[in-house]
Parts: sequence; structure tokens; C-alpha cells
Amino acid sequence: MKLIQSASTALALSLMLASGMAAASDPKCSGTAIEVIVAGKTVPVTCLGYFDGNLNGNSTSWTSVRTDLAPWNVSVTGPAASSNMLSGLSNATTFDFSKTLYGDTVLGVHYGVIKVGSGKDAIKYNDVTAFYRFDAGTSGVLKIINNIDSISNATLYRSGVAAPVPEPETYAMLLAGLALVGVIARRRRSA
Repeated sequence: MKLIQSASTALALSLMLASGMAAASDPKCSGTAIEVIVAGKTVPVTCLGYFDGNLNGNSTSWTSVRTDLAPWNVSVTGPAASSNMLSGLSNATTFDFSKTLYGDTVLGVHYGVIKVGSGKDAIKYNDVTAFYRFDAGTSGVLKIINNIDSISNATLYRSGVAAPVPEPETYAMLLAGLALVGVIARRRRSA
């Protein structure tokens, strides 16, 4: 029985390593590490996993990020724009990208230390990046709440765009069109 458990553990580990997932993926990554509030309500956050290193999407790490985000069908074609990268977040409780995030949003957060468990049984994983995904909706998100002390930096990989607000002229054209349709219908009825 012990041999079967060891073999299955080895197989699982080799599959993780072959898929680009680093050995630091052993701890369970949960969406509770960050909290996102949209329109006054907390939205579900999904975590892809913990990956070894500071994968902030810069010129030296973006190819690893591309591989790691492939299960979510997120296309990374080059280094992240500097406007999408936040550094110096040491022990920050909230962070933002100086813009409102909308719709399907994916970001990576680097942590210096992740502690799993408590007391003498606690295990520490050093220098890991977690990838998170959430729906920021149409009202958008400005700030993200961080629940892990050892945050270092964050990178935004995907966010939707705000729904355009029609100009007053658009409403005027709509009303004029409806009025014209009404006039034509009235003429046809009286003829």
C-alpha cells in the first residue's frame, strides 16, 4: 500500500513539473489570500496555484508566466506593461493598479513567504507567485484586499474594459428614429 501511495505521489509530482507547475505548488492555493469587492459584495476568487519565483511578467519571467497561465487560456505575448506592475507592496493590506478593473480579471501576486499550517507543523514556502482570477463585473474594482503579510509585488495580466456610456446625441437619434417609425405606422393605418 505504501508503495502505491509513493508511486502515485511521484506520478503527480512529475505531471506537475512537466506541465510547468513548480514544486511550490504543493500547498493549496485559495482565493481567500485576496478579497475583491464589487458593488458592495465580495466576489469569488479562483487561484491557479503557487509557482516558484517572482513571476512578475517582466522581460526575464514572461515566458514562464505564459506557460503557467495556459490552463486559463490567458495569452501573454510579451513582458507586462510597467503600468500593470506594482512593486514595493511590502505588507500592504490593499493595493490597486491606478485604474478600475472590469470583467474577467487575472493577476499575479508574489509573496516572500507562504505559511501553511500552524504551530510546529507549519511549513513555509519561500519566494512564490500565485495567480488569481475573478469577475470584476461592469461596475468595476478599484482596490484589492490582501490577506497575506508577505506580499511583495503584483502584476495585472487581464482586465476587461468599461461598457461605453452613450452620448446624449445617441439618445436623440434613437428618439428621432422611434418618432419616425411612429409617424410611418400612423400614416399606413389612416390610408
